Amino acid sequence: MLSAGLLCAGCEKEPGAGRGTSGGDARGARIEPAFLPSRDGFAFANNFPGNPWPTFAGMRDSEKSSFGLCGGMSAAAADYFFAQRPSPRSNSLPKRGSKLYEYIFMRQAESFGPGLQTALKFAEWMRLPDQELAGRTKAELDALEAKLKQQPIAPIGLIIARPNGPAGARDISDNHQVLAIGMARTAGGADIRIYDPNYPLDDGVVISIDFAKAPCGERNKPIRKPTAIRGFFVLPYAPIYPPDAD
Repeated sequence: MLSAGLLCAGCEKEPGAGRGTSGGDARGARIEPAFLPSRDGFAFANNFPGNPWPTFAGMRDSEKSSFGLCGGMSAAAADYFFAQRPSPRSNSLPKRGSKLYEYIFMRQAESFGPGLQTALKFAEWMRLPDQELAGRTKAELDALEAKLKQQPIAPIGLIIARPNGPAGARDISDNHQVLAIGMARTAGGADIRIYDPNYPLDDGVVISIDFAKAPCGERNKPIRKPTAIRGFFVLPYAPIYPPDAD
C-alpha cells in the first residue's frame, strides 16, 4: 500500500553505478536482475503499526491500525544498492525516531513528487477504465524496458485500486510502489520481476502483464489469491546516499 491515508540530501550517485547492470540480448527479450531482494532488499515487511501522523489532526496511535511506506522502502533499497552499501539486515521494523525510519519516511514523502505530482497521477490513473489503462501501460512497459537497459532497477507505481472497487482495492492508498529488477518479454506482454516491500527477502515475486486480459496484470502474491494489477507507470527516481543503520 502507498500509505494509510496517503502521506501528504546526500551525495548523489548516477543510476547504473551500483553492483552491475542488467544484461540482455540485442532484442531486449530478457533483462536479468542484478538486484536480489534476498540480498539487497530490507528484511522487514512493509507493515508499520499505528498511524503515520499520530499527532496530526488529533490522530492517535492504535495497536489495531497500521500503514505502509512502500515508496520509501523501495527508494531506500535502491539508494543502498546504487551506493554499493548493504541494506540493514534486521528483520525488526525500525523504530520511530531512528535514523532508518526517518530516512524511509522522508523517501516516502519524496516519492509522491513535487507538488504531489506522482500522487495525483495515481489518483488519475486509478479512475481510468481497464482498456484505457492498459493502453497507457503498454507505453510504460516500453519505457521500463528502456530504463532497465540503462540501469539495473527502476521504481514503478502499481495501479491496483478502482472507484467502488472491493475492500483493499478502492482507495488511493491501496495502490503500491515496488522496484522492477528484471523483465522478460512474452507473447502477451512481459513478466516483470520485482522487489516488493510487502514480501521481504522473496526473489520470486513477479508481475505478469498480458494485454489480452482485463485487467492486464497480475502479481503472483499472495500465493492463494494473486493480486490483480490494472496497470503501472515508471516512477521518477534520483538516488541519494543512504545513512548508516542505527
